Amino acid sequence: MENTLQGIYRRPLPLLATLTAAAVCLSLTIVHRTTRRIAALESGIVHLFIPPRWSRGPNYFSRCVALETLLRLARQPYIVHFVTDTTNPTMIATTAKSEADKAAKVTITTLTMRTLPFTICDGVLSSRPPVELTDLVDRGLSAEGHALGLAAARLAETSLAYGLHRSLLIDRPEVMVDLFAQEYNLDMKKANNVVTRTRRALITALNAVGYGSLPDTWYPREFLRGVRSLETLIGENKFLLGNNPTSYDCTIYGWLQVATQLGAHDPATEYLMKSEILQGYVKRMTELAFPDIAELPRSGESHKFIP
Repeated sequence: MENTLQGIYRRPLPLLATLTAAAVCLSLTIVHRTTRRIAALESGIVHLFIPPRWSRGPNYFSRCVALETLLRLARQPYIVHFVTDTTNPTMIATTAKSEADKAAKVTITTLTMRTLPFTICDGVLSSRPPVELTDLVDRGLSAEGHALGLAAARLAETSLAYGLHRSLLIDRPEVMVDLFAQEYNLDMKKANNVVTRTRRALITALNAVGYGSLPDTWYPREFLRGVRSLETLIGENKFLLGNNPTSYDCTIYGWLQVATQLGAHDPATEYLMKSEILQGYVKRMTELAFPDIAELPRSGESHKFIP
């Protein structure tokens, strides 16, 4: 690999709607046709749509972990729906149809792209956390706290995310083939195909933000610097901004939980795995938000969380 990733794939990519292609942009893109009903959903409760879980935590996708963590910290009841049919652009498969008689029917009235995770509550669809829940979790936070929290969250969403994906999908694609085959019950040929497509899209994304142009000797250093910076921001605090977690902790935990489960494979992740500050933080957040992490349902059935 030279000083840029641009030469690896030159042709423009079609819209990806496969499960693993979501890893590139830290999300999963689904296309909904005009006026297609998603499902008949129980009213008065948040419905969380995410890809199937993996065996190592709430989800492989950091944004899904972050949103579910926020719902739990806010003690918001919700129903999880696993999106299992990502190849059909006209629907999202869900087991909520049994609720049809008492449900709010959600209709997409224009051709749109939706990104997992998203929530639906009383007919309102959103790809962002409900503002009232964010405000609840962040109550009492100062302007300085918001500034620091935003900086740390953006670090997790950008530099750290780019570094982790490049270190695996670009440098060690065989690891990801094995992972997807195991976690999502794919044969090796299918797993290799989706990793190849995901890798293409990742290269496009990295080049768009300038991360793909970093020389091979530079980007590991930048990735390591990002991990160390996050460690410094957390410091000796119990959570990022003190003794209570905020919405920014949800974003940080989303990245750290997944990165920790992927293990050490380069200098940055080796540092992460050895960091008492970062590993202690992951443990505290897991105990607080997901005390049931070992029992989380992984099947296609929807399930309800009541705090």
